Amino acid sequence: MVSSGKIWDELATAADRVEHKDGWHSRRVFPDADSDIYIALRHPGAVPALLVEIDAGAVRVIGEYPSARGFELYPESVTPGPRGRARLCLVLADARYRDVLEVLVNDVSERIALTPSQEEGVKVFIARLHIWQNFMRKHGAQGLTNEAQIGLFGELSLLADLLTNRLSAHDLVSAWKGPIGGNQDFDIRGRCVEVKSTTVTPPVSVKIVNVNQFDETMVELLLFCHISMVHDDQNGESLPELVDRIRTTLVVQDVSALDGFNAKLIEAGYLDSHRELYSDTRYKLRETTFFKITEGFPRITAKDLPVGISGCSYTVLLSACAPYEVEVADAITALFNERETDIGA
Repeated sequence: MVSSGKIWDELATAADRVEHKDGWHSRRVFPDADSDIYIALRHPGAVPALLVEIDAGAVRVIGEYPSARGFELYPESVTPGPRGRARLCLVLADARYRDVLEVLVNDVSERIALTPSQEEGVKVFIARLHIWQNFMRKHGAQGLTNEAQIGLFGELSLLADLLTNRLSAHDLVSAWKGPIGGNQDFDIRGRCVEVKSTTVTPPVSVKIVNVNQFDETMVELLLFCHISMVHDDQNGESLPELVDRIRTTLVVQDVSALDGFNAKLIEAGYLDSHRELYSDTRYKLRETTFFKITEGFPRITAKDLPVGISGCSYTVLLSACAPYEVEVADAITALFNERETDIGA
């Protein structure tokens, strides 16, 4: 496994011993890869970067160069001409994102190294940068907010519970839609769950930010899962511990699901480099409650909005949801059952 941060530090130390020359100071990694991959510093300024040198023809598969607050990507000619060589330069654009870029470069370089051709390497490079582009757009360099941590912990808690059921780990990870902006957090063949987590005791209400979240007419079955948690430094579980537990389960059940899971963690704003930010906060599950969303459930949908209003956010009192509560076992059975299941409410 490459450590870009360590290599940048070593390159910087080496450069201090000699006269700085403008341009790239680099070290090749993954020498057996079809593409030439370098961890580099750009002088002046010792700017961290990843360089990928390829045949010029392989660059043609790039339609658009992604960029974000934390990085920029641009091509350079190494040797001119259609049969020449080109260099793709992924460069830090904001010093606040150095730690994030380190994780990005480790991720991208390892994936490029595994591809069977330079063209495939370029496609993987761009695809991964689009994922990181979304991360930079949605999340800051300082990690998840407390509210986001609670929300992610709740979704992952349900994911961990569902991994013991009848759907393959790969399909279940694919069904986790929360990080990629789905209307509901889980969509299992049209049977959906919206997860809301709270640490207030006793829990009183939840906030809904999308009029499609509680609209059962758009799916085959829609459940609302409320996860009540408390802070517990002694007996609780931290967000990094929960992530590690799920990863261990995925390795045992279906290692092919691990890649998709890690990608969605990035989409959700979770980076392993930030784990120390979350390690001291530990949660203990207090209660998990399912409600079936059906006619009469307290919610606002698109059809309820007056003309001229395109969306809204609102708060739902949990006490008003009580008549629609269903047993946890029945809810889980209904989620994984392909035939229509009557679960009351």
